[in-house]
Amino acid sequence: MYGRTLDWVQRVPFGLYIKHGPGKFVPRGEGPALKLVEQYTKVVAPRLIDLLTTESKTYLVMTRIPGIPLQEAIQSFSYAERSQLAADIRGCVSQFRQIPNPNDAAICSADGGPTFDYRLEDPAGPFDSEEAFNKHVIFRKSLRSAIHDHRHKIFFSHADFSPTNILVERGKLSGIVDFGCAGFYPEYWEYAKGIYGHFGLETAWPGSLSDAFSGLYKDELAAEKLLWENGNSF
Repeated sequence: MYGRTLDWVQRVPFGLYIKHGPGKFVPRGEGPALKLVEQYTKVVAPRLIDLLTTESKTYLVMTRIPGIPLQEAIQSFSYAERSQLAADIRGCVSQFRQIPNPNDAAICSADGGPTFDYRLEDPAGPFDSEEAFNKHVIFRKSLRSAIHDHRHKIFFSHADFSPTNILVERGKLSGIVDFGCAGFYPEYWEYAKGIYGHFGLETAWPGSLSDAFSGLYKDELAAEKLLWENGNSF
């Protein structure tokens, strides 16, 4: 009944999970991110029960969210269910964007520290501006696109939307988990990062995510794909 679901995630009694390990498995900003989501939104996400951080490890105790990973169900979703899924994700993003940034840095983890994002390889920043962030992301001048000169709004983002982190139940979104990459990023990051890792795959997910963002950020996604294709990825 109980046991490990991943090497760093342990299911325990009373509807709880313990997530534990070094920073690459349990980023220090994940606990603060869950607190912000609980404080400012009605998005169904794990509730942080306790948090312990040592020099080498972080331990999170959090509640379980009902449902199964979207990846196990999306191919069987009807068109109506996919449309509702997109609307539900859109609603979650809208709520995330209402979360104020309590930190001095513009682009950072939820606790103001370096961003933790698989797209960026290693913890990076924090950054005082999108320009500083772009200098880190764009590793060759020849890969810079005109859209990188566009100033974007900075919002709180889950930053790891994927069919494994979105839970569904009876054809509807039931919750969002794994806030390890969450923090404050340029507005397009939530969408582009959600496509990252699924680029070129014939699944229903990219289409559903595009619908959730109403077709926005196409230029930003094209610029990101150019970086991905040239090795700027993990």
